[in-house]
Amino acid sequence: MSIWVASNNRENAFQFFLLLKLVFKHGKMKLNKHEVLALKQMLGFKSKTPVMNLVTELKELDWIRLNERTGFYIIRSFDKLRDEYGWDSRVSTLMSLSNINNLNAYIGASLYTYLHKVFWRKVKREKSVRIKGCTYHFLSPTFNYKKQAAPIATTGVEALYEISKSKASRLKIAAFKSKLIMLKKVYQKQNHTSHEIKLMIKYDLIPRHVSKFKGSFYLQSIDLITPRIDLVKRRSLGI
Repeated sequence: MSIWVASNNRENAFQFFLLLKLVFKHGKMKLNKHEVLALKQMLGFKSKTPVMNLVTELKELDWIRLNERTGFYIIRSFDKLRDEYGWDSRVSTLMSLSNINNLNAYIGASLYTYLHKVFWRKVKREKSVRIKGCTYHFLSPTFNYKKQAAPIATTGVEALYEISKSKASRLKIAAFKSKLIMLKKVYQKQNHTSHEIKLMIKYDLIPRHVSKFKGSFYLQSIDLITPRIDLVKRRSLGI
């Protein structure tokens, strides 16, 4: 769900939906003036209008439904939404109020932690994977991939989920700053002269940004990501 939200720029609606889930644990709400006031204060809004706009958006998404007979809004379950939207994976991450207040970090951590799992699942299936001059092996059945870094490129995120590279980068940095993932920059030394580097840049053979350190040139490679949160495969998403 987090990936769909990032792909479709629905962060505000998602944040509000998660807040409703945490506040109204029985899955329904009346949205009387007291409840709207409480939500307004929790979100730091100056008026109730943004709250009601978010209610309208969630109704349009069919994430909440109004029971005309009882007057209660029904907050739909993750499981129902997963089925309707065709989100095949049951992989989940734990959510708290602090995550809601720092939603980009939470979405970024969920996205990169999931892709970390996908990468190591591929390595396990294919025995070894070579990327940008580095080879990754799944060493044994007891190999704990969760503690191993994985190369995850923003270009890959864009290709898979239509999340722009700039947004994928922002989500990654937000997750890193919140200590939800570990991030290691990787640089590859280039055995070329300054003249050769300029020609390669001119003809788009290498990226324009080249770092120079102690007389040698380096290209930034794919960042290495190690999650600091766990993925949970839940049997039921009925909440």
